[in-house]
Amino acid sequence: MKQYKIMDKNTGLYSSGGYEPNWSNKGKTYNTIGQATSAIKLYARGQRRKRATPWVVMGFSSAPPMNSLVPDNWVVVEFQTTPIKEHVAKDLI
Repeated sequence: MKQYKIMDKNTGLYSSGGYEPNWSNKGKTYNTIGQATSAIKLYARGQRRKRATPWVVMGFSSAPPMNSLVPDNWVVVEFQTTPIKEHVAKDLI
């Protein structure tokens, strides 16, 4: 099974996701690359709103492209998880 995390290559820390992500050793895990992409787009939309003038918000001027608002040092890391052992569920309680 593949899983994904957004990492800052400069720090090696992982994003918590959202408009203003926190960064930690664990971060948020996404089950699809599409979910990670959505998190990056959410961040970029937040940055676009922060930098927007009232004219841009009202649609009278063009805003910067979303990919220009994502830091160059961010990468999506793909992890491969492999089941190691099965446990009988009722034996665990």
